[in-house]
Amino acid sequence: MGTSSPPLEQCVQVVHATPWRRRYRLRSSTSLDWGKFEAYLKEHFSARRLQWRMNRFASCVVVERAVSSGSRVLEESWWLLIGAMKAAGATPPPLPLSVIQVQGQTFWITNMLQRSAWLSLNILSFGLSLFVMGLATPLVVIGLAWMILPILPGGAILVLAYLLVELAFWMRRPFLYRVID
Repeated sequence: MGTSSPPLEQCVQVVHATPWRRRYRLRSSTSLDWGKFEAYLKEHFSARRLQWRMNRFASCVVVERAVSSGSRVLEESWWLLIGAMKAAGATPPPLPLSVIQVQGQTFWITNMLQRSAWLSLNILSFGLSLFVMGLATPLVVIGLAWMILPILPGGAILVLAYLLVELAFWMRRPFLYRVID
C-alpha cells in the first residue's frame, strides 16, 4: 500500500486577505529557485494587471490588484502562485501524522485484580469512616451535655465532633460516584 504525496496546494497559504490585496505564506520542504519563481510571477502577473512584492527571507508574497481590474483576478493569484511554486521546484511539506491511541485489551485476571483492589479500598474506607463516625457520636452527646454546664468546654468538643464527621465524609468521597462496569 503506497502513500501519496501531499498536493502542491499546501505550499501556498493565505495569511491575510482584503478586497484589494492578499498575503501568502510560501512553504516548501526543498529550497526554491527564486529566480525561476520571480520570472514566472513577472510573466503571469503582469498579464493580469496584478502587482506583487516578494520577501525571500520571510517566504511570503503580497499580491495587490489594480483598481480597474476585477475582484476575480485577485482570487486567481493563488493558482498562479501554485504554478510559480511548481516552476521553482517546490515540494510540499510532509503531511502531519495523526496519532491514534487505541486502548489495549486487558486480561480478565488483570481486570479482576483492579476491581478487587478498588473494592477492598472501598470497604476499608467504609469501615474507617464508620469508626470515625462512631467516635464523633459520643463527642456530640458529651459536647451538648457540656454546653448546658457553664464551666466545661462543650463548644470545643462539638467542633472536634464536627471535624470528625467531615473527615468521615472526606474518606468516602472518592467512592461515592464511581461506577464499576
